[in-house]
Amino acid sequence: MLITSDMPVTKKGSWFLEYEHKCDPELIQIIQGTVYEVWRVERKIAALVNEGKPIPAWLRSQLRTLNRDLCRMRSVTTYYREASTIYNMQVLGEAFINQLKRDLPPLTFQTSVLCKRIGIQRDGFYSSMTENNKYSATNFSYLDNLEYKFDKIQEPCSLADADVDSNQPLCIAFDYNANINWLVCGQPRKTQLLVLKSFFVKFERKLPELIDDFCKYYRHHKRREVVFYYDSTALGSNYAVNNEDFRWVISNEFKSRGWRVREVYIGRPMHHIEKQLLINRMLAGHARLRPLFNRENNEDLLVSVQTAGVYNGNKDKRGEKLAETEEDRLRHAPTAATHSTPCVSGWRSFHRR
Repeated sequence: MLITSDMPVTKKGSWFLEYEHKCDPELIQIIQGTVYEVWRVERKIAALVNEGKPIPAWLRSQLRTLNRDLCRMRSVTTYYREASTIYNMQVLGEAFINQLKRDLPPLTFQTSVLCKRIGIQRDGFYSSMTENNKYSATNFSYLDNLEYKFDKIQEPCSLADADVDSNQPLCIAFDYNANINWLVCGQPRKTQLLVLKSFFVKFERKLPELIDDFCKYYRHHKRREVVFYYDSTALGSNYAVNNEDFRWVISNEFKSRGWRVREVYIGRPMHHIEKQLLINRMLAGHARLRPLFNRENNEDLLVSVQTAGVYNGNKDKRGEKLAETEEDRLRHAPTAATHSTPCVSGWRSFHRR
C-alpha cells in the first residue's frame, strides 16, 4: 500500500502522519542491506552466465534465502518519509522549482513543495474555524458530459462547480498589497455564506490581471453582475496599478469586461478585536450567516485562514509589508499568510444586511 500527499495543514488531513510512529528505522536499514546483498548475488550469477560457467547450487540457495527473508521483513514493515520536492531537482529542473516558488503563496509552497509542517493556529485569529466550515461541490454531471474531451477543461470554469447560482450576482471582496493581491468570491444562501472561490496574483500581475482571471473563470455566469464590498482602504490609495484608487480600478476593469458592478461601501475597517469576535461567532454558527468554504476552490485561502496568528491582541500582520525576495521569501511565510484574510472582512457586511 502506497500513500502520498502534500504536507497536511488540518487535523483531519493529518491521519497518515501517524504512520511515522509505526516506522522502525533499524528494520529499514536491515532491508536496505538485504536489498544490496540480493543485488550482489544477482551480479555474481549474471557474470557466471555471461562467462558460460555453471551456477553453484549454494549461490542459488543464497539468493532464494535472501529474497525470502526480504519478503518476510517487507510484509511487516512501514516505511515513512517526509521528502522535499527539491530532492527531485534533477528530474523536475531548477526552473520548474523556481516557478513554483514564484507563483504559489509562501505557505502553500512550504507545504506542497518543501513538505514543511506548518501546524494550525488553535489559538489563532480565526480559532472557530473547523472542518464543518468546509464543503465540496463538484458538478459531476458537467464532467460526465464532457465524454473525456479534456481539451474542453484546459481552462477551468464555474460550470464544474455545483454550488454556484448562475442567476444570482457574485459577491466579491479584495485585499490589496504590493506583493500579492487577493479576490474572494461568495454567495449568500439563507443562513449560510458560501465562499465559492478565491483568486490571487503576485508581483507584476496586479488588479487587472486578477479581475481577468475571475471573469475568465465565471465566463459562463448568466447574471454578469458583482456586488463589490469595499472599505476605506480602497479609497485614495493605489500601489497595485496606477494613479487611480483601488475602488475605481476594480469597478472600471469589471465594466470594461461587460460586467455590472454594484458598489457597497462598508466604511472604515473594524478594529481587529471586533472583527475577530464577529467572524468567529459567524464561523461557529452563532450569527445570522455562517461562512462555508468550497475546499477545492479555496486551498490557499484555507491555509491562510487556518494559520493566521494573533500578536499583541491583533491579527499578526508583521510580515505583510516586508518585501518578498528570493532570500527571505520563506522566512516570512507564516505571517505572509495574513495577506488573504482581510478579504474575509466583507463577511460582516453580509451579517448586517
